[in-house]
Amino acid sequence: MLQPSPDWNTVICRWMGNHLDGSAALGNLKVVYNGAGPLLDPDPTNPMSVFVNPLIVPITTTTLLIDGETREVGFCQFELPASNDPDIVGGGGSYSFTEDLKKGGGRKDVPFIADKDAPDGVIYLNTLAGGTPTPGEPLSVVTVQEFNELTERVNLLEDNPGAELTSYTAQVEALDDYPAAFPPGPHAHPASQISDATTVGRDVLTASSATAARTAIGAGTSNLQLGVGPTTAKAGDYTPTYDEITGKPPVFPPAPHTHDIDDVDGLQTALDGKMAAGAAVTYGQLPAGSTVTVSASLASRPTSDTDVVVQAVGPTEPAWLINGDFWLETPA
Repeated sequence: MLQPSPDWNTVICRWMGNHLDGSAALGNLKVVYNGAGPLLDPDPTNPMSVFVNPLIVPITTTTLLIDGETREVGFCQFELPASNDPDIVGGGGSYSFTEDLKKGGGRKDVPFIADKDAPDGVIYLNTLAGGTPTPGEPLSVVTVQEFNELTERVNLLEDNPGAELTSYTAQVEALDDYPAAFPPGPHAHPASQISDATTVGRDVLTASSATAARTAIGAGTSNLQLGVGPTTAKAGDYTPTYDEITGKPPVFPPAPHTHDIDDVDGLQTALDGKMAAGAAVTYGQLPAGSTVTVSASLASRPTSDTDVVVQAVGPTEPAWLINGDFWLETPA
């Protein structure tokens, strides 16, 4: 990473990971700066403003020696300006990263500080806790040591079932209000001994018949008859006639008619999402805060609307990106 001036401190960030099936975790790491921008580099010879935009880092396969064993893992490494570099005016903000993994399971928006005093000047992002997993995908972040300890614990329990159970006496004495004999002997309680029961509840428990139970809860005797009046009920296999159906259109099928696009919930958003990559966008076609994806080979920014974020996809970063736009060298 090129530094704006020689006195700018940077921090090395590394990320590595595998899936549970042993395969290398591949994809991209997206890093964003959460502080105020632009940063200012007050180098007396070449002072400059540094504008912050997302950093997309590819995760590739590499071979590492872990616990004496050679393993292939997903890996990436890059440098960031230190969050606590006193030579940068406007510094002090945190970063966050998102793991966009091809097999899923990655975390989103994990915050971290690029500390210039990190051990050996290196931060291992994969060991940081936090973030939100992709909806519907389970996520568990553990170190290699923790995983090995868990494996040993499972093996111990499988080889020695019940090895970690304490004695019966120790376990029972740790409980409150345990019975004097186990299992407790058969016994009975009258309804009056249920301290939190209501009068109605006790009457239902002691009712000698269904009629008495209905009387206890105030249901009385059902005299409901089949028929068509307001106090009668329809038979279970009853099928209404067309004339008995209320709220139907005056003609069937209904006559052709129209609706404004705003009358159909979500239609405008769905139509906006159908816009082809690379299509020209004019001001006002997308609502503020929308994102449009275009080809990075476009000669100019496809919209003058600064409230619309443009994501350029292609092998060469376009020169027309503005603050808030970002470039993906390859589709995620």
